[in-house]
Amino acid sequence: MEIFKKRKPSEFLELAGSLTCGLTVFEVVRNPRMADKFEYQNLQTSLNESGLRDEISCAICSGIVHKCVVIKTCLHRFCSSCIEKCVRIGLRECPKCRKHVPSRRFLKPDPIYDSIISRLIPNVKVFEELSDTIIMAINKGMKNDSTIEAIRSKFFNEDSKISIDSLNSVDESFNLREFSVTSIFDSKLYIKEIKQRRKAVLDSLPKTPPFDKLPYRLIAESNLPQVIPDLIYGDGTITLNHLSSYIKTMLDLPIDLKLLLRIKEKSSIPPPTATMNYLRNVACILSHETLSIYYSAETNN
Repeated sequence: MEIFKKRKPSEFLELAGSLTCGLTVFEVVRNPRMADKFEYQNLQTSLNESGLRDEISCAICSGIVHKCVVIKTCLHRFCSSCIEKCVRIGLRECPKCRKHVPSRRFLKPDPIYDSIISRLIPNVKVFEELSDTIIMAINKGMKNDSTIEAIRSKFFNEDSKISIDSLNSVDESFNLREFSVTSIFDSKLYIKEIKQRRKAVLDSLPKTPPFDKLPYRLIAESNLPQVIPDLIYGDGTITLNHLSSYIKTMLDLPIDLKLLLRIKEKSSIPPPTATMNYLRNVACILSHETLSIYYSAETNN
């Protein structure tokens, strides 16, 4: 090979002696590989329009994902306002897979996904208005209407510039007052019926297992004996003062002895009034995982 002809064998031996484990001489001296851009220019994906809509839609509001947020535990994506509202009102679980979400610390913004959606759909508001208009036209039997086809072809053009006024003019031509489906949608009776159906569906879904008794493991430092049993269960309202009293009782220690309790994930000593829920959020420990708590006697320096 030309690469090995340009250098002396002694140079390769010297280079091989200075390489880290896992690298070869050829990997270091070879020319970098360049991607052939012309080969991939005419390639097309096999994902159809409906499949693409499913990938970029929010499972909560059924719209295009806006300000995407990903759940760290299951990597499902939702709108920022939708998933934060679910966590805030107490539904601490993924709406797709029902995996437990302890707090907002397990939600992470995904700007890369937002940039992909912005490249696919530059104007989300116009796209959703266009979808509603097309669905309305299909319900009215006007799928092949010339106005609808003109707006649709204009939107899916490379330089798509379309205004909401154009869609409103199409809505007016539908004579919505005579459209019985929309009148049913606007009625309060229908909204009440939809809420009742939604409540019935939510009640029929399997409930997540309760996490009233959370596992904790007490680990002794060098100057104190180990508590037996070291694995205990309790709710998240237990404070470090409660654990300190429990350790003193189990080890028959003096009441006035000061204990220092800490977690491995946090270097500073938490206050005695800190609850187990607070420590789990700091350490990013899920409800079904065991939180390790280290205890030792306070020493006077």
